[in-house]
Amino acid sequence: RPEKEILARMLNISLGGCFLEIEGSSQALQQEAQIQVTMTVEGGKVVPLNAVVRRVTRAPEDPKKYRLGVEFGKLNSFEESRVNEVVMKCYRLTNRFGARLKNS
Repeated sequence: RPEKEILARMLNISLGGCFLEIEGSSQALQQEAQIQVTMTVEGGKVVPLNAVVRRVTRAPEDPKKYRLGVEFGKLNSFEESRVNEVVMKCYRLTNRFGARLKNS
């Protein structure tokens, strides 16, 4: 399945936004990836967030792997207090990858 999802817990996300690093063993990471970031708030409502690809770097431990740094838009205090989880969907990534949250 080409679509992958990452769940990012709210306590890892600050009001300033954050970078989600995706590591994949495909050069597709170097191309323009289609990124969709949504958050689920109390009551099950899904709200889209703007996401921008900020950088693509090679993983230092494995030159065949790449990391895609994605920044989402800031959450206001009302949103932050109500959000349950943030889901990031990455399209056109066909290989397994791991994710790590990193404060911006």
